[in-house]
Amino acid sequence: LLLNRLDMSLVEYSPYGLTRTLRRRPPSPVYPLGVDQYFEWLPDALVVYVISLLEARDICALSSLSSRLNSLCWTPMLWNCVSLQSSVNAESAICNITSRLCRETPYTCLTLEKIVVQRNCRLTQHALMTIAQTCSQLRHLQVPHCINVTSRGVSQVISRCPNLEYLDVSGCAALTRITLVAESSPSTFANSPEAYLVELQNKCLSLQYLDISDCGFSDSGLASLWPACRNLRVLYMRRCRRLTDQTMDLVSKYCPNLREISASDCPKISTVFSHIEPAISRSLKYISLAHCTLVNDQSIRVIAKSCGHKLRYLNVRGCELLTDHTMQTLAKSCNKLGSVDISKCINISDAGISVLILNCVQLKRLSIRGCTRLTDRTLQVISQCCQKLQYLDMQHCPDFSRSAYRAFKTSCTACIVQHTNPSFIAL
Repeated sequence: LLLNRLDMSLVEYSPYGLTRTLRRRPPSPVYPLGVDQYFEWLPDALVVYVISLLEARDICALSSLSSRLNSLCWTPMLWNCVSLQSSVNAESAICNITSRLCRETPYTCLTLEKIVVQRNCRLTQHALMTIAQTCSQLRHLQVPHCINVTSRGVSQVISRCPNLEYLDVSGCAALTRITLVAESSPSTFANSPEAYLVELQNKCLSLQYLDISDCGFSDSGLASLWPACRNLRVLYMRRCRRLTDQTMDLVSKYCPNLREISASDCPKISTVFSHIEPAISRSLKYISLAHCTLVNDQSIRVIAKSCGHKLRYLNVRGCELLTDHTMQTLAKSCNKLGSVDISKCINISDAGISVLILNCVQLKRLSIRGCTRLTDRTLQVISQCCQKLQYLDMQHCPDFSRSAYRAFKTSCTACIVQHTNPSFIAL
């Protein structure tokens, strides 16, 4: 009976195997009575860490269970990022969250820096106005494919969030214009409208990433934005069918730090630069003009002379006006290219591809899909000069033979090949 009341791990033995001393088990701590007796003993830091693993919707639901959880769930460090799923009423959620976070610091949320709203959420102009008025420290905003997002709401966010670096409004078809607003009220400059215009012209945004793909912008709708985007590094405006070369001229003039630009499927755009811009050419490494049917040899010549050896990626897929002269220009001026996509450029022949491959020895990805004028000579040159090639798309090229493909696979063993010739499968 005595041993049953003792912890056998606390029994000490003598060298002769006899019990020497017996120590009683220490008394168990006394927990407070109630259903939450074990939870109340957990430290706040541990509870806050567990809460940080939850989504915004779950944190809001958890805050209603007790007064302690309500206090911990609204710890400022938990609200650096808000991510809302498509099933959530984004407008109601943002208004409630910002209202609660503004209790300790009236009219502003000092901790909220990132807002991600999944596509097709019910996000309206009112929610964007709330973000613009309260989230002065916002750095990251993603609202893709939110059909109710308006031009006024986005303009207010860009103008009133000076630290905003990342903006994704792709697929917001209702967007047609972005107009910057001065930090001071226009009534302040009632007697001096020129001063108000000067403040707008001198405005410099922190914006570094901008995605306006699938929006309804025109050249005039973005004209006031580009002079303030001197820090812009990445620009995507795919399928903006109303944009023309006028927009590209403004971008090349006012965005000297631009590194990546994509204007794919913009039928009215013919080039990135209408003339050589040495300011932007120092940093531009990624250019995509896929399916821009107005792009021709002259367009690529200006791009090559502007960017030179800095250019690493070029996508001119579906630009049917390009010829072998483009390949010669790239081989001469952009010999450090690592990825080239010339799919469906039907006027490019073996001679042009050969010149490009012989000079661009760092080429790792090449797409020649649908280039119907290419023959075995192209595969032979690739086999000899591009042993480090990692990816080759040669679909819908009917003139490649089995022997040429076998020689290519022997030389470029690590290359991933996409093809549509059934006879190549067994090789």
